[in-house]
Amino acid sequence: MKEAGRLFLKAFLYLSFFTVFAAIALSQAHALSYDEMLKAGHEKASLGHYRQAEQDYRQAYEIAQKNRAGDGEKRAESLLYMALMASHDHRFADAETLFQQ
Repeated sequence: MKEAGRLFLKAFLYLSFFTVFAAIALSQAHALSYDEMLKAGHEKASLGHYRQAEQDYRQAYEIAQKNRAGDGEKRAESLLYMALMASHDHRFADAETLFQQ
């Protein structure tokens, strides 16, 4: 009986460590994805493709929104870029709404 308890405890610990490492890897993937979407938005904006850039910034915002811990600056940054793209696209009411957020 003691052996079964040890095996159960060992399996539980392995599973716990795996879960922690998977969570860390997932949070790092979100950070990379945010940066990649921001970069893609910058590239499209530099070519004058403002609506496409805004979509990339919106995806960056959604990634930052899902990963709330310490990402308030990222959410604000992506909102700023979305507002700028709407402004460049002459959608001033949309830009104002985004700036106010």
